[in-house]
Amino acid sequence: MRAGGGFAQPVQLPSPTPTPTPTPTPEPADREAVDNIILEELSKGMTREDSREEYLRVIDDLVDSGAGGLVLGCIEIELLIEQADRPALPMFDTTTLHAERAVDLSLGREIDAELPAE
Repeated sequence: MRAGGGFAQPVQLPSPTPTPTPTPTPEPADREAVDNIILEELSKGMTREDSREEYLRVIDDLVDSGAGGLVLGCIEIELLIEQADRPALPMFDTTTLHAERAVDLSLGREIDAELPAE
C-alpha cells in the first residue's frame, strides 16, 4: 500500500451499548485498490465506472462489517461517489466541512463544538 493514500475511513456512530465496537476497516487488498483508484485515476481527472463499482463494493463491505458512516477524507473521492449512492449511510465530506467551518469562523459565527459525553 502506498503511503498517504486517501481511502475514506469508516466512522463508528455512538452506540447504546457501553462497550465500543471496533471500527471496521477495509481489507489490505481493498485499501490498495481504493488507493490506486485515487492516485492513478481520480487525481489525474479520470473516472471509470468499474472503479466506482469497486469503491461502492468496498463501502458495502464496511457497512456489512458494522460501519455506521463514512468519512470522505480525500478531495477526489467525491468525483466518484456521492451521498445519493448510499442514501442510508451518512457520509462526511471533509472538504465541505472544513470550508463551512472556515466561513463560520471568518464571519465570527459561534460554533457548537461540544462532543457528546462518553
